[in-house]
Amino acid sequence: MKKMKCKNKNNIYNGEIYYANTFMTRLVGLMFKKKIEYGILLEPGNSIQTTFMSEPIDVIFLNSSNVVLKVYKNLAPWRFTRFVQGARKVLELPMGSLEHFPIIEGDQLEIDYV
Repeated sequence: MKKMKCKNKNNIYNGEIYYANTFMTRLVGLMFKKKIEYGILLEPGNSIQTTFMSEPIDVIFLNSSNVVLKVYKNLAPWRFTRFVQGARKVLELPMGSLEHFPIIEGDQLEIDYV
């Protein structure tokens, strides 16, 4: 997994984000972590499940141009999202991340490799 950084026009996300673009890295994602301390960008992706997660997460669905299509705050373990039409990427962040990195639908994110 590659480390990334993420920002929108007003804020920079200061936590770690890793890139998951293989079947196995997307499958495992954040499952089985006792404490979720970093984010992960899943590509491709248009829905997620939080089975085997120990705590809620914040979730951002993005299109291929990194425009925010859907935001879930504090998505609990053992939940499934619906398919998000037009989504190509999913950014999963530790619970509460969106309190410090406010994101709304329609925002354009810049995601770069570190």
